[in-house]
Amino acid sequence: MSEETANKLDINVSTEKVGPCRMKVTIEVPEDTIKNVLSEQYSDLQKEVVLPGFRRGRAPRRLIQKRFGSEIQEQAKLKLLSDCTDQALEEENLETLGEPDIDHENLELPEEGAFTYDFEVNVRPEIELPEIEGIEIEKPVHKMADDFVDNQLEQIQKRFAEWVNRDENEPVEKDDQIIADIVVTPEGEEPVTAEESELFVSSGQGFSGKVPVEDLDKLLAGKKIGEEAETETDVPEDFFNDQFKGKKCKVKIKIKEIKYNKLPELNDEFAAKIGFDSMDQVKERLAEYGKQDAERQTQSALSQNVKDYLLENCEFELPENLVSEQADSVMKREYTRLMMQGYGEEELKRQLEQIQARSKDNARNMLKSVFIMDAIADKYDIEVTQEEMNGYIAQTAAQQGRRPEKVREELYKDGSLQEFTMQAREQKCIDMIIEKANVKEVSPEENTDENQQESEGENSQENSQEDSE
Repeated sequence: MSEETANKLDINVSTEKVGPCRMKVTIEVPEDTIKNVLSEQYSDLQKEVVLPGFRRGRAPRRLIQKRFGSEIQEQAKLKLLSDCTDQALEEENLETLGEPDIDHENLELPEEGAFTYDFEVNVRPEIELPEIEGIEIEKPVHKMADDFVDNQLEQIQKRFAEWVNRDENEPVEKDDQIIADIVVTPEGEEPVTAEESELFVSSGQGFSGKVPVEDLDKLLAGKKIGEEAETETDVPEDFFNDQFKGKKCKVKIKIKEIKYNKLPELNDEFAAKIGFDSMDQVKERLAEYGKQDAERQTQSALSQNVKDYLLENCEFELPENLVSEQADSVMKREYTRLMMQGYGEEELKRQLEQIQARSKDNARNMLKSVFIMDAIADKYDIEVTQEEMNGYIAQTAAQQGRRPEKVREELYKDGSLQEFTMQAREQKCIDMIIEKANVKEVSPEENTDENQQESEGENSQENSQEDSE
């Protein structure tokens, strides 16, 4: 008899499907099994415990039971729940998603008779893969835009621009920076002053004296040094600063300096400043990057079309609680992202309502995609090799200028290594399907039009991808 067989407990297990990919498992532990586990617990304790008047290992069981009975019952219960649950899941070949939902605190071992308990657990869905050999897949071929290089040069100019003081008689313009003394007065409270504060005059919502102000550019338009602007603002209830959140505040801004962003001239001198021999070389490099970026877009669109095909042709159910958890996670990420982008309260509410309306469908598609790729990887023995993982670690370490061993440890701890493995395996699955497919090159516009017709009234997978990032 093997050690594994000898350690198996005598239990009775039954299962029942109670929802999509959700099973109820009922376990009956016979009285003899309970007694054997209790006996083991007492024997282990008896070897170690020291009671007054007895040497180690010599204390009578009745005294140990009187002194430690409740603790031993609790330990035996936890051991039975753990061992019986693991054994039951293994015997029933249940590939679980997450931990079983067991109410440990409200379960007690009976004084006599069998111990019966049940729990529910999510299980991996059974997936019947669609045909993936010789399928028709469109490849939207992206090309570098004619104005790509010019647009990139403009962005580089802005990145290397310098703030220069305007003359005293020059008014504030959009995208200027001003230095101002700001007084914020919450309704019914003392004013809060912020001297020599920096403000960026952008459209939409800006910050003035640590509170959000709508249309800051319109408020300050035409103002000159020494002049003042006043407004009122309603700070959102969920604002991060407790001093102002949920309050109506008066804001007074007195301008002390006005600066504008002076763009550098695009000449060979500027090219040398950013590490190139000439502006011609800068333009050549940008053109190369533009072509590479267009190729990345092409490959990304092709991969997305593969994912869309799999989602449309692979039907299976998912645990609703798992979908809800994923949808909540998407909502939280989106809320944080929108807050950081400085959205106003009304716009934030509108955006979140739109995201919430499609979040469950997006979450469902994201989860389905993960399970489909798992099934493909299992069927075709696709895996990420140790060499590929080492290469990723080495590349990350080189970028950070650190030792690979330290980087490996950190990537493992924060889950980044697992994330890389999943993404790399997914891409291998997609590459395999593309290799076996009949790929038809189309323009991006054709691909978009057809996708819109096919998914009319439904949430697109592209939206799902945007929410998951």
